[in-house]
Amino acid sequence: MKKIPEENLRLIQEFTLFDDLYMNVFFKDFEEGAQWMLRLILDDPQIEIESVRVQEVVLNLTSKTSRFDIAATDKKANHYDTEFQTVLYPDLKKRGRFYLSNEDMDMLPRGENYDTLADSYVIFICRGDVIGDGAPMHHFTMKDENGLELGDGQHLIFINADYAGDWRLKDLMEDFKEADPDKMRYDILKKRAERLKKEEVGIMYMNESLRDLVSKREQAAQLAGYEIAKREQYEKQTKIAQKMLADHMPAKKIAELLDMTVEEIEKIEKNER
Repeated sequence: MKKIPEENLRLIQEFTLFDDLYMNVFFKDFEEGAQWMLRLILDDPQIEIESVRVQEVVLNLTSKTSRFDIAATDKKANHYDTEFQTVLYPDLKKRGRFYLSNEDMDMLPRGENYDTLADSYVIFICRGDVIGDGAPMHHFTMKDENGLELGDGQHLIFINADYAGDWRLKDLMEDFKEADPDKMRYDILKKRAERLKKEEVGIMYMNESLRDLVSKREQAAQLAGYEIAKREQYEKQTKIAQKMLADHMPAKKIAELLDMTVEEIEKIEKNER
């Protein structure tokens, strides 16, 4: 096996499905696993998954971009987004609403009738109780005050992976949190984890993914550092320009001395008034 840094080997063995990098690699091109997972969570053995995309980005020119952890589409065109959530952000409920709306936009082409909309599911698998009532799972659909189901096809699901009691999905949640393939309960997940953590081809692939992640983070850090330095330099120039303006120096002359535009100097002067 090609030499792999010890730190990377350690990280690979410690990964669980709540680690983004591992989750992405685990479900990439793994339609069988995504289908099995969704059938179990939704208690529906008839789901037939046609495609799976990890970290799918949904762009919208007029609103916030969405990034789905595991996006899947079945043969009936129903859409599923499964999110592994470690931190219980206070906006998770509204994020679910937004993700559902983005799923709908993605499946209704221009000119199509609304009745062609298939069902959409957003499933948050969380390290904790989002709703706060102690239940292991909540499956929300649109209902009126009398409990009458609207039947619009939208489903928002929150699962507490840390629920301590026995329940239908307890073994699945424990496997999601388990780093050691030998301790996993379900064969389909165990075999996939063994491939990525014990077989050479899987370990090499995980190592390359780690290297890519580190490289991207370093590039992001360099860019952030550049932006900070650029902002600090501009702040220094602004203070100098303010002093020059106070001494009634012409904006054009200040711009030449500070390598700035006349428009920038005029904006600083306007803000000082």
